[in-house]
Amino acid sequence: MKLQRALSPLCSLLVAACAVEAAPAVATDPVSKFDDCPWWGCGGNTPVIDLWGFHDLDLDGAPNQAGIRLLAMVKNQARYLPELDGARLLARPARGSGPPLEHAALEGAAFVLETPGGIVYLQIRHVSNLTPYWVGEPDLNETYELTYGADLASDRPVCANPPNPESPDEEWPAATEALLFAGDRYDAQTKRVTAIGAAAGRWFNIACAGSALAKLHLTRHTTAGSQSTFKSTQAERQAVLKMYTSDVCGTGRAFTRAGEPLHWSNRGRWLELTGTEASSEALWTETGALCLDEHRLEADPGFPGIRDAIVEECAQVGIALEPCDDLLDHWEERALVISANP
Repeated sequence: MKLQRALSPLCSLLVAACAVEAAPAVATDPVSKFDDCPWWGCGGNTPVIDLWGFHDLDLDGAPNQAGIRLLAMVKNQARYLPELDGARLLARPARGSGPPLEHAALEGAAFVLETPGGIVYLQIRHVSNLTPYWVGEPDLNETYELTYGADLASDRPVCANPPNPESPDEEWPAATEALLFAGDRYDAQTKRVTAIGAAAGRWFNIACAGSALAKLHLTRHTTAGSQSTFKSTQAERQAVLKMYTSDVCGTGRAFTRAGEPLHWSNRGRWLELTGTEASSEALWTETGALCLDEHRLEADPGFPGIRDAIVEECAQVGIALEPCDDLLDHWEERALVISANP
């Protein structure tokens, strides 16, 4: 991702967000429309097994929020013990010695999962090494094409809603694959980062291309993606998560859709502004939006009541968002992230 550093008088505003997709059908009731969306937001490429959306698994076998539990990992009738080295999967033989499965050798291996509907095999069909970080050195991340079913012959995709791989602001060279990374835990319903580092235990995330979690990792707002010059606190990561999902009121309700273009920056200017933004959107803290100018969907005829829906949602928790005008010049003093409409 190549971003210009030019600034305009309007903003200290930002860059980098989602691929542009076709507008949805007109929604006369935005609140009910978003109520029907997955936990991570409307149109997001969330991992799904049958009707159970999920985003994480515990290597020690604890059930996740969807009631899905990891039982084992197998390949060619042999059992393996999976582990995560940051954002890279490997699997060691459960018995005896031998080289671990890693990189392309993971193809054909499968996680055996216990789900509310029975045993499911989550199989690794393909491993790629094509996806760069969007911040800092463009080191490549391994990604994994995942399918699932009641047996190893099933080929239903886990990441079934891929982003536009030709987005001008984001690179998705493996649009049907998922990042796997450890070191951070999330609550999908409340849109919170609940633990980072050692406190995240042995949980790992399955972040399909285009999802909010994949964007957090590729912008180095994860433990696995951190570098000496790109480190973030739990609050900073949560503010970026709130921004990506447009959890404006901090209630966990996501007012966004996949592919909505957005520019943003943080206090460290990890992503720089273009200076060409059309309008300011919001300032963000770890609790949601601090103020709101033009919401990202407000000019979209498919969402005619989006502003009223946000006002109503925020009122339920005693929040009345003011415009950001007086805060933009020194936004870093009050907020962690700023977003704008290109």
